[in-house]
Amino acid sequence: MFEVEGWVVLLLFGVVAYALSKKADKPGSQVSQKKNFKKQLSERIYFMPEQRKFNLSDYGQHMVDAGKSYSDKLAKDGSFKNGWKDLTMTEREAYLLSHFDIIQQFLNTVNEHFIIELSDETMGMLNAFSDSPYTAVVLQIYRGKENIGQIEIEPEIFDDYPTATVRCRLKYAEMFNYETVYSLFYKVASIHLDQDDPQTAHNLYLQITKYLTHNLWDRLNSTAEADYDGLDWHKFEPLEMEFKGQFKKYQDYRSAVLDKEANLDLFKYEAEGIQNLMDHFGMEEVKRK
Repeated sequence: MFEVEGWVVLLLFGVVAYALSKKADKPGSQVSQKKNFKKQLSERIYFMPEQRKFNLSDYGQHMVDAGKSYSDKLAKDGSFKNGWKDLTMTEREAYLLSHFDIIQQFLNTVNEHFIIELSDETMGMLNAFSDSPYTAVVLQIYRGKENIGQIEIEPEIFDDYPTATVRCRLKYAEMFNYETVYSLFYKVASIHLDQDDPQTAHNLYLQITKYLTHNLWDRLNSTAEADYDGLDWHKFEPLEMEFKGQFKKYQDYRSAVLDKEANLDLFKYEAEGIQNLMDHFGMEEVKRK
């Protein structure tokens, strides 16, 4: 008989135990882990987002120079509509990036489930058709202590007028109810609402519904195929959407805050709004470590 030494058995046992523990780290891989992950996402807590001033210099000195250059051109031109056509591609990019300096305050609050926070990241990654990172304003989405998504705003510099594409990714979307998920994506999409064109609201509703239906069908398809080959390829795939437009509602918000309410402490206003909402729903603020 071939005898296996004790240390070999112990080694194999250790390898198997390690593999099982790594598998358990993945949400949904075990019943107990499912419950734990659900508990993490359902904790009635929130972080107050970091409030940092948008800094164009994060994108490089060339962008700062372009920002000054377009400001000088627009000041002389007196008409932004005509001035846009005279801007270089870099000047257009600088204008669009700096224009989203208070996008965090516009997005907060979505509802009691999500906190949005501007990051110092300057490159986007959510464009499925891009082979490399691209310049973008990047924000993170938090649910309690968990970072569960990302929002990107990519300047569209080749259009005949200021345009931006907004992308949003939400991980573990199936762990939230329909209204919660819909409200997040509608808030992001509302950047492009136009009060002078009521049809934009309907169009955004149709667009979001189409994305949700597509995601739901893929989920059903994945579950059905898993009955045969055991591979549920769509389980816990992130839900992603993108919306392109002239960000009219955000522009109106920005003008109202910066022009009509110049003395408003925007950071304080945002924090008070978040706290009032969270207090209403019985959420407890926790400090980051």
